[in-house]
Amino acid sequence: MTPRIAVIGCGRVGSFLVRNASRRGLDVQLLVQDRESVPTDLNVPVVEITAQSQDTVPTDRDVIFLAVTESSFPELCALLQQYGLLDADQKQPILAHMSGAYPGSYLEDYGVPAHRAASFHPMHPFRHRESSPDSQSITAAIDGQDDAIAILQDVANHLELTTVRIPAQQRSLYHLACVLAANHVVTLAHHARRIAADVSANNPEMNQAIHHLMRASLDNLVASDSAEQALTGPVARGDLATLRKHEQALREQYPELCSFYRAMVEATLPLVSDATSEQISPFLEADDGD
Repeated sequence: MTPRIAVIGCGRVGSFLVRNASRRGLDVQLLVQDRESVPTDLNVPVVEITAQSQDTVPTDRDVIFLAVTESSFPELCALLQQYGLLDADQKQPILAHMSGAYPGSYLEDYGVPAHRAASFHPMHPFRHRESSPDSQSITAAIDGQDDAIAILQDVANHLELTTVRIPAQQRSLYHLACVLAANHVVTLAHHARRIAADVSANNPEMNQAIHHLMRASLDNLVASDSAEQALTGPVARGDLATLRKHEQALREQYPELCSFYRAMVEATLPLVSDATSEQISPFLEADDGD
């Protein structure tokens, strides 16, 4: 049987879910607080949920996805309570928030019964809501009680999503891994592009070259059996002289990045042999001002 779902919110994540559910023939309704905010291509039934709305809120959904920010949970759950959707004796709908940072049990703080509280976090850096990637290429982290997981898994199967179950107590570490992979890589790119632009008189080709380096490094990582095999550069070679040249250049031109660069070198050491690590240990033993 095809799952019946509702999605609250039509931002980047909510629009992604609605588009992919609609493409695959799921029975999906969109719940919003402002009809005018709905992208024109989301051709699904829209229900306005406000204290003053006369719309009928669906009670036959298998899952209601909360595609809103965490700060909206208290007000939203209070509204759902008014609609009678949080009654403890009901088995459904499952209430699944789409935040990466919190487990499904976080919703219990706002009146969602434990057996119906869950989370469903697509692991993708959604850039805007006007277009959405196909869900077939994405993995979602899910958690909740077993019955809730079974329903979420059914929805994921219809969306052709891969899923991974993350224990609630590991949620912060899970989200940290996502942030390192999706957010901090942008930080690395920013600093690399900034330095490359300065040394090339803002030649736009340098941005493309930096992007190519990053993509090629990720391709190497995917093609390798381990991160150790994919690593290249001065740390991998044990090239102390080059590391010192880099740091000297940073002190002269970008002193605010010295500690950042040292931290990156130190974080890379587990990927090299003990002998190689020993070769470059003087770099980390020296004071920043040396």
